Parts: sequence; C-alpha cells; structure tokens
Amino acid sequence: TLDRLVCGGRLSRPMADLLRIAVRSRLNVRVVGPERSGKTALLAAIARDADDVRSVTLARHRSFRWTSASKVELVVAPGAPFA
Repeated sequence: TLDRLVCGGRLSRPMADLLRIAVRSRLNVRVVGPERSGKTALLAAIARDADDVRSVTLARHRSFRWTSASKVELVVAPGAPFA
C-alpha cells in the first residue's frame, strides 16, 4: 500500500497524498523509471489504495494479476514499438 511505502521510506507522505488525490480525481498518472526502480511496487500500491477506481497499466511484460474487473493490464507484443 502507499502507507507501507511511506513507512519504509520509499515514498514521502506529501507524494503519497498527491497520488491519492490524483487517482481519486481520475487524473492520468504516468509512472516511468529505470529497471528495478520500484515502478511495479508503486503501481500495485496505487491500485490497492484506489479500490474500485478503474486502473489501466501498459507494460512490455505481464506484471500484475488483478483480482478486480476495474483493473486492466495491456501488454505490448514483443517487437512492437512501445510508444
């Protein structure tokens, strides 16, 4: 969860609050970074915190196994341009 990321020192409280507001306001949030920077953990925390707010992720590989119909994962085909 976002709270666990804050407690672990991985995310500041103001940034966690900003992400909550953005998601609940249905704003688009783009998470970008190098490999092993915590993108998947952050996206999973945002999705858990958002409950039934619709979430769509786009990735080169399957990262999540969503249990809610409001969560959708799009996987880019191998060799296809990501942009």
